[in-house]
Amino acid sequence: MERDISQAFEMHFSRLQAPRIKRKKLSPLMEILFVVLCGTICGAESWRDFVLFGKEKANFLKKYFPYINGIPSKDTFARLFAVLDPEAFKKCFIA
Repeated sequence: MERDISQAFEMHFSRLQAPRIKRKKLSPLMEILFVVLCGTICGAESWRDFVLFGKEKANFLKKYFPYINGIPSKDTFARLFAVLDPEAFKKCFIA
């Protein structure tokens, strides 16, 4: 894995907390955010787009994070971003 980039990514987003049920977390927060950031840069606009992007670019994404449970579902993306604090995300993103 490319640790420099993944460590820098985690550093910027480490203050971000997502109120998720631990026993249901199959995808770490950083993996989900990384798919969203990369997918957005490449033109993804919907949760389904992020899933398709993640599956198409899985080899690239796995250079930075393990994705042991694969690419999250569109429902996982939607649930996470429904509970994520947008102001906190904005601050992390800008940093």
